[in-house]
Amino acid sequence: KTNANKWEYKTELEYGLTDRITLAHYEHWETVNKSGSAKDTTKYSGFDFEAKYRIGEAGKYWVDPLLYFEIKRDPRKKGIPLTLEGKIVLSKDLGKFNVVYNQIIESQMGRKGLTEQAFTFGSNYEVFDSIRLGFECKGQYWNPENHRNKLALGPTVNYVHRYFWVTLGSLFGVNRAADDWQTRLIVGVPIG
Repeated sequence: KTNANKWEYKTELEYGLTDRITLAHYEHWETVNKSGSAKDTTKYSGFDFEAKYRIGEAGKYWVDPLLYFEIKRDPRKKGIPLTLEGKIVLSKDLGKFNVVYNQIIESQMGRKGLTEQAFTFGSNYEVFDSIRLGFECKGQYWNPENHRNKLALGPTVNYVHRYFWVTLGSLFGVNRAADDWQTRLIVGVPIG
């Protein structure tokens, strides 16, 4: 595709208002470097506000539903004051096995706003008390920018400790529209 590598850094603070409602705030930075260039560029790439609402107690329905709403702002996108994202998350635990599906709709506000339909699907299995191995797939049902829907998939591993948790995953592009390779590292530290 291109000879550019992109690194995204996100810092999140999440707070549980109740057992079912959580609020979060993210700050974003992005670094881009190109092969053969000695110059890297790191820029502030915006913020998100997020709210999640879990419907019912875990195991109450045949799937565990969660509603997710997010407001995003990227100052680099002129003419798009905000982006609104909504998700319906459906999760199911079957013993040590977990399956999750996210239905995503993302709309850009403003004169040049576009709406994208996307999804993520994942499954994982608890191989030890603190380690889960899994598989993730993400893609688009509708990409309004170029009508070429991205599809990527790959493995994940999750480690949970008493004082922190870590998730590491890689996705590999299945079609030409998707990035060749993506890696995600998430580190969480519970407070309180």
